[in-house]
Amino acid sequence: MKHLDDKLYNRFFENFGKRDEYQKSKLNEILAKRDIMTNHLITIFMIISMIWDEFQPAHKNLGTMFLVILMYFNIFYFNKKSKRYRVLENEFTDKEKYNAAIKNVKHRSIWGGIYFSLTLLVLMFYILPLFPHESLETEEPEAFWTDLFEVVFCLLFGLIFGIYVYKTKKNRIKFIKDDE
Repeated sequence: MKHLDDKLYNRFFENFGKRDEYQKSKLNEILAKRDIMTNHLITIFMIISMIWDEFQPAHKNLGTMFLVILMYFNIFYFNKKSKRYRVLENEFTDKEKYNAAIKNVKHRSIWGGIYFSLTLLVLMFYILPLFPHESLETEEPEAFWTDLFEVVFCLLFGLIFGIYVYKTKKNRIKFIKDDE
């Protein structure tokens, strides 16, 4: 696999010789920015493609599925490599900075869970009903308790998401005691 990576890298950048450290660091910076932009563009195109598929009930597009697969591959590859090289871990020797980092992770996880819940609620109650579905037109109006169940469902998933993010990010923060 390493041989294939080197071959693709050399072919992509037309590498005819050794690169110096400045060139390598700049290429890695460019690749990182490109990957972040590509990730956001794939997400936007995936949402556009899903909306397009909803307005075309007669046939579904494989492009949406390929975008989802590409997104999951990108996430899997990044997580695998970042765990292998431990590039996302943060080590602290100062207890105050460690506690501040944990507090920051907790704060961001809570807001991430709230944001996830609200996004899910907006999608379920405002955006998805806009799509033309034959089954929605013939159904009876839903009772109050089913709407309440869906709200509780969204809030519960937001809580689970927030806890997962907190646990994942907290495991990346390490406190190293100085033995003096």
